[in-house]
Amino acid sequence: MRGQEVSRSWADRGDVAHGMAAGCAPRFSAGENGVRPEESRRGVMKGEFLEELIKEIAPLNNRYRMAVRNREPAHVVLGYLWDIGDVLLGYGVERLHPLAREIQEQSYITASLLSYAYRIRRYFKDRRTIKRNFGKVSNFSLFREAFPLLENPRYNLSKREKSELVRLLNSGADTGEISVRLAALKQRKRPRKNARSRHPEELGPFVPMFLERMRDLEEQMEKIPRKQLHAFRDSFPPDFLLYWNRLVMSLADENLTPPKEPPPLANVEESWASLVEAMYQIASGGKSARNRARRLLSPMEFLRMADYVDILRDEGKLERHIKRRASGKREMIT
Repeated sequence: MRGQEVSRSWADRGDVAHGMAAGCAPRFSAGENGVRPEESRRGVMKGEFLEELIKEIAPLNNRYRMAVRNREPAHVVLGYLWDIGDVLLGYGVERLHPLAREIQEQSYITASLLSYAYRIRRYFKDRRTIKRNFGKVSNFSLFREAFPLLENPRYNLSKREKSELVRLLNSGADTGEISVRLAALKQRKRPRKNARSRHPEELGPFVPMFLERMRDLEEQMEKIPRKQLHAFRDSFPPDFLLYWNRLVMSLADENLTPPKEPPPLANVEESWASLVEAMYQIASGGKSARNRARRLLSPMEFLRMADYVDILRDEGKLERHIKRRASGKREMIT
């Protein structure tokens, strides 16, 4: 279901038009839990709101994942993300984070995907500009690498630099070459110190990122239903899971050597890709940098993450984990 189709389906049901960008009033205006109080008093309860929102997003989420799995061109993948973000805007969602967490708890739609789709929709005011500006970008991962340069004002790209960036992405050049040039541009616009020279306090921002991702991972592994857990596992390429496991183990144990090659981040959702990229930057800074990380976070925290990732890598381990989890729930009930 594309954005235009969503609009028609809502209109057919007699709903208020959903296009906020077009100046139309949203069906819902965000308040507590994403629903304006007066709307709740009219009978639109929180549960009904979430159910309807999930119903709209679920088929788009499926098409997005299928497009990523089939390695379709970037503009196709971005189109589905735009449609998901358009649904969120159409429902008047303003405080996304708490609502996204609730959607994640009740479906296999991840909060990180909703956040990224929301950003895509807010960046591209018109869906047609996606294909017009990025129609020749063959690899979605390249766009994802470049998106911070386009979106984040801290990079402060001029109009000329943005035009050159768009031309680079559409050039058809080797993916590795484009990635190297993107990394060089990021370094030039926002120079980063080598992890080897950082002081412990400079690694501080990594801690809340890690803890937030760890909470999310634990919630996925321990709380969501079996089908959704398998969908969560399937959202990660196998080579990424293997790399992630090796990397986090090297941060947990000083005797283990981290991977030398950069992480394989193609087709990995941004929140998880950012975490692994941050861990790689620390691990590649040498033994002293890894020791500093272990002073900020207990090695046991890294081991907990490694255990979960190892379970995701192995179908048999995942099934045993699900059975153990179910058994534990039954024991709690009795």
